[in-house]
Amino acid sequence: MSWRLLESVHGHVGVLALALLIHPAVRLWRGAPLARGSRWAIALSAIATALAFALGLVIYGPYRTLVKRDLFVADARAGWLFETKEHLGYVAVALALGATALALLAPPRAAPLRRAAARMYVGAALAALGAASIGTWVAAIAGF
Repeated sequence: MSWRLLESVHGHVGVLALALLIHPAVRLWRGAPLARGSRWAIALSAIATALAFALGLVIYGPYRTLVKRDLFVADARAGWLFETKEHLGYVAVALALGATALALLAPPRAAPLRRAAARMYVGAALAALGAASIGTWVAAIAGF
């Protein structure tokens, strides 16, 4: 298996997820009931975010055994930031999936719930931005 390829796909899907998290935040901000297209956008953002997280889990074991030590030797700050990236990825997926459930399950007249979901999407996007930024920097220092 090509870990380098999976690492690259993980990064690209993560950036795509970041972009997809912004649309639901904008659509839900005012709390209006969801149109069909908005439901699709919400579902796609959740799928992309969960896929990026799942790919990260798949490569984590080999990354830890094959790359992590060299990363800490090359730059200890990058090693510790990678640890932070993992936590930011978890925050992003938890917020995105929670916001998805809230947005899709909120009754049509529950505008405050959709506004809360919008704010959760903003938080997920910010966490994903942090994870993507750190991941890009760390990958430039050490990777498969």
